[in-house]
Amino acid sequence: MKSCKDPFGRRLTTTTGGYDNRVQENVTYHKELVTLAESLGLNTATRNTIVTALNVPDDVDILFLLSVPNTLKEILLKSARLLVYTPSNEHFGIVPLEAMLAGLPVLAANTGGPLETVVDGKTGWLCPPDNVESWTAVMNKVLHTTSDKELKKIGDAGKARVKKEFSDTKMAERLDAIILGMANADRKSAQELTSFLLTIAILILDTAYYYASKFEGVKKKLGGLLLPPFVLSIFSLMSWAG
Repeated sequence: MKSCKDPFGRRLTTTTGGYDNRVQENVTYHKELVTLAESLGLNTATRNTIVTALNVPDDVDILFLLSVPNTLKEILLKSARLLVYTPSNEHFGIVPLEAMLAGLPVLAANTGGPLETVVDGKTGWLCPPDNVESWTAVMNKVLHTTSDKELKKIGDAGKARVKKEFSDTKMAERLDAIILGMANADRKSAQELTSFLLTIAILILDTAYYYASKFEGVKKKLGGLLLPPFVLSIFSLMSWAG
């Protein structure tokens, strides 16, 4: 969701995202958002092409853009004042990075991926997903009291962060470091693993032997062959430790 001006200078809020009418969740969610907006007395419109998006009525408050082309997405990112990223516990989230790379401040949930990508108070803001007041306070500040100069400072910080921490080169370096760390990590040999598993098996067998030796019938059959309890386990553990 972005607050921006259309090419004619009108202020409106756009809700943009991937949309597939074959996916019931997409269809249902869009209808819920339209119903919610209209219940609050807001006029809405839904578009999915550049031409139709540029020709919305003057009284539209919220414009829903479904699966917009990259060209229109870039126009929106450059003209917006704030990108609102609502998912909670998102595993990473590429949208905030796209916004910051375009110099656009981000407001996101303080869970999941945004905790890694967005720096609260520097490249945007992070708010609890269920705290409506904190979200509206940030949006109100950005739209009504924050100067263009202040927003540009935040946008520039976001762009610098993306280039420094999340570029192709940086991500490749992190992946290389992870792979090298795995390759250099100490590992138990197959022989050590086998010995360990054999020791566990002997411990289990020795425990069963101990309880079986309690019975008089077993004692009589084994006679002098009866070993003290857990002798095998002790030798096995000494061998493993050595």
